[in-house]
Amino acid sequence: IFASIIFHFIISQSINVFALSFLIIYFLSRLTWMQFRVPEEKIKIINAIMIFGFFLLFSVFLGFIEILSLKTNIFSSISVANYPNPLAKLLNHSKGFYYSYNATAYSLAFFYCSISFLLISYKYKKLLEGMTLVMLFLTQAKFAYLFIAALMLVNVLNRSNGKSFFILLGIVIILYTVFSHISVGLSSTLQIDDKYYYLTIFKNENFSVYLSLFSELKHKSFDFLVSTDLLRPNLNNLIIFLNSSEPHNLFISAYFFGGIIFLIALIFLILKALKNSIYAIKDNGFIEMNFFILFILLVVESLLWDSYDSLIFLLVLTFINSYLYQTKSAN
Repeated sequence: IFASIIFHFIISQSINVFALSFLIIYFLSRLTWMQFRVPEEKIKIINAIMIFGFFLLFSVFLGFIEILSLKTNIFSSISVANYPNPLAKLLNHSKGFYYSYNATAYSLAFFYCSISFLLISYKYKKLLEGMTLVMLFLTQAKFAYLFIAALMLVNVLNRSNGKSFFILLGIVIILYTVFSHISVGLSSTLQIDDKYYYLTIFKNENFSVYLSLFSELKHKSFDFLVSTDLLRPNLNNLIIFLNSSEPHNLFISAYFFGGIIFLIALIFLILKALKNSIYAIKDNGFIEMNFFILFILLVVESLLWDSYDSLIFLLVLTFINSYLYQTKSAN
């Protein structure tokens, strides 16, 4: 990973802030789990995660109160016009102290998984997990729905029928990915020149189906790729081409800021972690079971998200590849 980035710097004869951001966060993530092996440091890290989590839970709750009773949007986010989420039209997004409700959802999911580290009674663990899931739902982020659905599947099916769990999880992931790339307009009026409705692919009297923003960004990214120097890709130029927007895809971003060798190294690292996660879920014997579920979902989300500079994504990736997890019997 580090060598491929440096090689790209040499080939492109420039250093970009996107690659530096990834390297710094990736290094800190690996360092965190290296320190996690030391009992004293492990306690400090868990305490830091818990303090962060409780502040986040409280801020999301404040966002919910703000939605119900106030006209401000300090801890909440108002849905924009024509936003393709019917639930968000009934209840605005509670984002807490984060800049984005999506970032809040990723962090809450990480906090939920980290509860398994706590040496507290089963009753209090379940209470804290329940509170976290409620706050996660209040973000109204699409990832929140995906994470909650996956937890329901693993709790209902994986204990008795692991094969059915993986089949249903695969179906949920496919549907999530497909419906993230299309938008549905429930009216006879066409959505024209709207951010979330890129291209009409079906229309009748009652509703219309469009390619979404994520489809548009991928389409334009590949158009840009055709005209760029394949050995010297530049994410800055792509962002300018996309009207000041990143491609909303980890792998496209990774290629443009790190080059083809870095992309291959990153894919290998992710595939290794996915393999570890699938085996761990099949075994169903680890106390950090939810981390493996979370990693699979974060990889899926990375098809719609530039997660290269996300501390949450890189913490989970490095955790899965660090072999720090414990069996339930050992615990």
